[in-house]
Amino acid sequence: MAGLFFAYINYREAKVTGRTQNVIVVILVVILGTFALWGLFNINPSLHRPFWPYGWEPVVGTVGLIIVSFTGFEKISTLAEELKRPGRNLPLSIVGSVIVATALYALVVFVVTGVVSYEVINRIDGSLAKAASTFMGLWGGVGLAFALLLVTASSANAAIMASSRINFAMRRDGIMPRWFDEIHPRYRTPYRLILLTSGLGLLMALTGRAEALAEISSAFFMVSYTFLSLSCLVIRRAKPAWYKPAYRIPLYPGCPSSAGPCVSWSSPPWRGHYSSPAWSWCCPASPGTMPGRGIGRRSRGC
Repeated sequence: MAGLFFAYINYREAKVTGRTQNVIVVILVVILGTFALWGLFNINPSLHRPFWPYGWEPVVGTVGLIIVSFTGFEKISTLAEELKRPGRNLPLSIVGSVIVATALYALVVFVVTGVVSYEVINRIDGSLAKAASTFMGLWGGVGLAFALLLVTASSANAAIMASSRINFAMRRDGIMPRWFDEIHPRYRTPYRLILLTSGLGLLMALTGRAEALAEISSAFFMVSYTFLSLSCLVIRRAKPAWYKPAYRIPLYPGCPSSAGPCVSWSSPPWRGHYSSPAWSWCCPASPGTMPGRGIGRRSRGC
């Protein structure tokens, strides 16, 4: 039912989708912010010693698995053609969301590991709700459980919205069939692609293979970030006629040159952190698909 609801929301105007996302995110930030700030006063410092009991290698390897839960800010760029003043609002939105998400993510993890032992976290499900209930009581645990549902809802809404626009741009560049080029006469949305991506998402959710899907999704993110960093270097050097960005990344070429290798190194296939053959599925496809994604959207900045 939730999947059908978000499919309908995205079927409507982009404003409806954006307003729904705003409401979800505001409620989510309030709940997580309250948990993080309240929890800072209830931390047991002894639980943070040792701070990395297994060393740095498991930390770096885990990045490759959980990056799918940390990403999302890059999806803003897929709506560049539907934003007002994209040259100004896109950089502000992306940079602002990265700062807020990073701070909130770090605080929440710091609090969770400070009120519940990492050994206990390894053995239980719902560690956030468990941590909240230790100092916020029953309703704190219920509130965090509700926040987890909001995280899933927010991710689903953003994924449907972004994936349909990416495929629409690929169709415009001639990579996908003409059938996907249809715009709804009233809502002005790529409704066929929205229905298609929503249906595929529902089918994958019904498989019950959440861990395998997370691994595959994370692998795609890692590969796509690497090629996007590379494409920034290539486009800057090639300077095609249509390339007139309203925003340029700082510290060029240092940022894109270092971002790609760092992301790839965090969990490449030889580290052995993936139990499914996700990398073997993703890597061969990425060089062919990423140029269409990057160029098709005619990025507003690089």
